Amino acid sequence: MKIAFRRDVSIFVNLPLLWFLLSIVRWRINTDPLELEMLNEGSTLLRDILSALIFFGLVVLFQRGVSLRSLFRNNPWVLLLFLYMAASVVWSAYPGVSFKRWIKTFGTLVMALLVLTEDNPKEAMRVILHRFAYLTLPLSVVLIYAVPSLGWRSLPSGGVEMIGITQGKNSLGILAMIAAIYFTWEIWSAWRAGEVRKSDGLILGVAVYTLLISNSVTALFSYAAFVVMLTLLSLSATNLNKKLFFTAYAAVMAVALLNLFQELFLRGSAISMLFEYLGRDLTFTGRWDLWHYILRIAGYFLVLGYGYGSFWIAGPHIYYAHEQWHANEAHNGYLDVYLELGAVGLLLLGAVIVSGYKKIVRAYSADPVYGSFRFSLLIVILLHNLTETSLCKLNNPLWFLFLLAVLVYPAPSNLSPPAGRNGYRAFQS
Repeated sequence: MKIAFRRDVSIFVNLPLLWFLLSIVRWRINTDPLELEMLNEGSTLLRDILSALIFFGLVVLFQRGVSLRSLFRNNPWVLLLFLYMAASVVWSAYPGVSFKRWIKTFGTLVMALLVLTEDNPKEAMRVILHRFAYLTLPLSVVLIYAVPSLGWRSLPSGGVEMIGITQGKNSLGILAMIAAIYFTWEIWSAWRAGEVRKSDGLILGVAVYTLLISNSVTALFSYAAFVVMLTLLSLSATNLNKKLFFTAYAAVMAVALLNLFQELFLRGSAISMLFEYLGRDLTFTGRWDLWHYILRIAGYFLVLGYGYGSFWIAGPHIYYAHEQWHANEAHNGYLDVYLELGAVGLLLLGAVIVSGYKKIVRAYSADPVYGSFRFSLLIVILLHNLTETSLCKLNNPLWFLFLLAVLVYPAPSNLSPPAGRNGYRAFQS
């Protein structure tokens, strides 16, 4: 099978590619109990590799003449969120660990900027996702079926789950979901141009198959939402009315937030009733109970939060582990942001989402096909965070994609890559 890539990207695109790979291919190397494992920052080798990637990424950005003033002018809410995350280290009970974790999530911002400052940001993104899928999906399938000692993991309950090259079934689901989302869009856009490649269809089939066998309901639902959203937006891809964007965005977020509010404070929602009717787990594998438990421990209103990356270091998860599972996150991105960064952090994240949505709409006319992809990707990530956590989370792959979707950087006048209507080097061409 021949894998072809365009050559209008620099060699430095491999820095965010490696970061992206490491974000989902981290092997579980600690065998300590949960409470000790959470205090451990992982292997020294992995930490050194991530530090080196951040250092070289900053060097490349400096050589490219990235302007902090321009970056802040075009992305004020994103930078304010990162600054607030750094400031929260001050009141964290574990400032040293919180600072190290902030450095990791800051590295995700650096990697996103490396993509946006390429001569062709859109092609850089495509190369990263393309190589990511070809490097991870086949190897995961091989490990699952040919090397079960590596492709499967034993569970504390006595069962097993397939993990491929990742840490767990949810990570495997995210891997397959990302690949399926990218190749669905790639085939859809290529079909419009009459240039569909058989290899893309094959890898999409592998991605969807892996997604199905991973048993990750959240990832499967998110991929289905992407397909539906992309289909709806493509109905008028040549001249999409902004009202359709607004209506779709508002409807999805209103349903999601209403459901979350009802479950947390009213103990019941229309969505949970629907799942009960369909025969699914009403508590989403214990998530509703977990959310109520940690809110009862943390309090229903936090202004500043516990500090970035500090809430789950020690405390609530230790006690909850004896009741049902070993929880090291809230399995809800918005709730985790609230616990660590408080109401202030949640408001800043909301501002990032709204401003990112506006940027996508403004850039849409320059490339409707890619604009549909950006918007659908944003919706998928927001939906995925209803039952999993990726927002503001270290070097999570969906956090990386989220930043790519909401960030923009103005193209220098001396460069010739295609830009949007306002000159932005965002996810557009």
